Amino acid sequence: MARRRRGAELEHAILDAAWEVLVAHGYGAFTYEAVAARAGTSRPVLYRRWAKREDMLLATLVRHLRPLEMPETGSLRGDMLAFLREVNEDRAA
Repeated sequence: MARRRRGAELEHAILDAAWEVLVAHGYGAFTYEAVAARAGTSRPVLYRRWAKREDMLLATLVRHLRPLEMPETGSLRGDMLAFLREVNEDRAA
C-alpha cells in the first residue's frame, strides 16, 4: 500500500504537478482536475489549500520561478533587452 503524503511533502508534489501541467498544456488547461490527476490526489485536497485557481498558480510560480535580477547596462533599452533575453533563456530551460 502506498504511503499517504501529508504536509510539505504533499504540497510540493502538488505544486510540482501543477508546474508540469502549466508548462505542458498552458494556463487554459491549468485546472483543479488536471493538477489533481497529475499529482495523484483529489480536488478537495487542492481546494483546502488554494480557494482559487489563481492562488494555486501563484504558489506554483513562487515555487518554480527563480528571482530575476534587473540588468544594469546603462540604458533602459539595453536593460529591457537583457532582461527579456534572460526570461527567454529561463523559459527554454
